[in-house]
Amino acid sequence: MAFSVSQQPVATELTSTKQEVIFVLNDPSYSGYKYQFALRVKDSSGTEVARLFLQPNNNDAAVFDISQILDSYVELQTEQTTSGAENGNGVFLLGKTPTDALNAQGGDTLAYFNIDCGYSKATTEDGVPTLTWADSNNRVWAIRWVGGDSDTSAYNDTQDVNGYPLSQQTGANFDVPFMSDLPKTTESILPATATTHDAATKVFVDYVNSQSYRLLQFAWGTTSPTNFGRNCQYVNIRWVNANGAANYNSTQLLSALGDVPSAASINTAREALSLLACGPANILDNTANAYWATAMASSWVYYDITLYSSNTKTPANQRSHIYRFRRAEEPCQYDQYTLFFGNSNGGYDAIDVNLEHEETIRAEDQGTYSSIGGNYLTANSITAFDYTSTSGGRRRTRVRTRKSVRVGTGWWDQIRNDLMESLMFATEVYEVSGTNVTRILIDESSFSKKTRNSDGLFRYTFTYSYSRTKTR
Repeated sequence: MAFSVSQQPVATELTSTKQEVIFVLNDPSYSGYKYQFALRVKDSSGTEVARLFLQPNNNDAAVFDISQILDSYVELQTEQTTSGAENGNGVFLLGKTPTDALNAQGGDTLAYFNIDCGYSKATTEDGVPTLTWADSNNRVWAIRWVGGDSDTSAYNDTQDVNGYPLSQQTGANFDVPFMSDLPKTTESILPATATTHDAATKVFVDYVNSQSYRLLQFAWGTTSPTNFGRNCQYVNIRWVNANGAANYNSTQLLSALGDVPSAASINTAREALSLLACGPANILDNTANAYWATAMASSWVYYDITLYSSNTKTPANQRSHIYRFRRAEEPCQYDQYTLFFGNSNGGYDAIDVNLEHEETIRAEDQGTYSSIGGNYLTANSITAFDYTSTSGGRRRTRVRTRKSVRVGTGWWDQIRNDLMESLMFATEVYEVSGTNVTRILIDESSFSKKTRNSDGLFRYTFTYSYSRTKTR
């Protein structure tokens, strides 16, 4: 049997970098001196990022797990509003900072790598080994799933984009959800949308007010190498008033909303993931689309977002379900924050919370001594003495500060309970307040229900904290 390579996941699957990415190299008939199996990881541009070597095991094979290498190159660039402009505000403030961008590429959240496999050996016992790449350009698709499900054994490591294999994301398919855990509802689409939406269109609902930030993420691309078969370069937003009529209805090219190229020019994986800022706070002050800002400032009950492959809105061109954002009550005496949770689909979902009466700051000052121990002699080398304890040592102080904040949600209907229970297990959570984005940790949560069962309403109350440790 000759040199062979097997990989898991296979080239047509998208896998989390939190799961194993295995390559098994086998060569039962290998010969030569100083034999080693070799593996080389290259990014989408062909640049080598890592090279590994392993000795053959008892089965004349080597097993490489490259998940940690891929994970270091696959992450959300939260310090970037667009992939070309760095600042401390983060992608969660698109539409606010900078105001001329409502869409960003997904940093390196989605990427592909080419893996070369081979061996190194010498022809003589004291010879110099030479390297041979016997099997090149084995494709690996990787995505950094940040939701709680990505770190549990129940996660399916062969799951693809939103559970859909790449081969199923055809250009004519609208039935691929966004990377979101927003709940699906039984709400229907407007009768007037029969000519613009497929009859099987589902409606996913969220609740927002004028201070809410939101993001929707989706993979797309029509050309090699990021050919998902999905041309999603047009975004339609329709604002509906209390009478059920559309006050505003606008379709816009993604490339006009910020940092994303046209479908024909996509050539790297990072350009195949879009983050669309779509909350009222994102759109109200943006300058990328003045019409959208005017529409958001109007009187509306909800607005719907749908993707299309063309400016002509027909079921044949539809590329997503409807994501509906209903108007909620405005915050009154409390400050409102938006919290972004990494969800189980590799994207981010947000909830709005109000600061309640409790805010606690704790500071711990812990002093320690680094003593100088040992047995020392006096100057005349006659009398010995112990130089221990803290004498001559150096004092080190560790200061740990922790700020805890208690917040609560408004009263929500029961359908959002599943979303909240999922988000509470997120491994990445960010607080957005004004133009500040802060990483936080959820300490505890609880929820209460309306007293009457028929109300079907509940609210969450939870505590989160910021923490910093400094040693000097």
